[in-house]
Amino acid sequence: MSDWMNEKLKTRSVQIGLGVLSGAAFALLAYLLMGLPEGPPPLFPHQDKLLHFVAFAGVTAPAALALPGRYLLFWVAHMSLVAVGTEFFQGLVYAERTASPWDALADLLGIGLALAVCVPVRRVVLSRATA
Repeated sequence: MSDWMNEKLKTRSVQIGLGVLSGAAFALLAYLLMGLPEGPPPLFPHQDKLLHFVAFAGVTAPAALALPGRYLLFWVAHMSLVAVGTEFFQGLVYAERTASPWDALADLLGIGLALAVCVPVRRVVLSRATA
């Protein structure tokens, strides 16, 4: 197998692995956001906002590293809709939960941070791979 083919295969394997990781993280996120009852009291005020931020950053980061631009745009739109939609539907579906625009904002900020960090990292890695 040629060196070019080996590099292409390695790149594709990393992209697939990160895509699987991102999908698994999204499934876990959906489960945690919608399925679990209220847990113990928070350790500090607004702890849930931090958890929202970290969860959406954690789901978006692997996608930002693995997906080419046209697919990443879809992913960001999808995750943004999930961020806002889960808050909206929590208020409609679960009597014991309420919708929080602040939670949605924390989700969107997590998405934004992941993009701000991971897109430049991806560019650097890809530019070195082609150099």
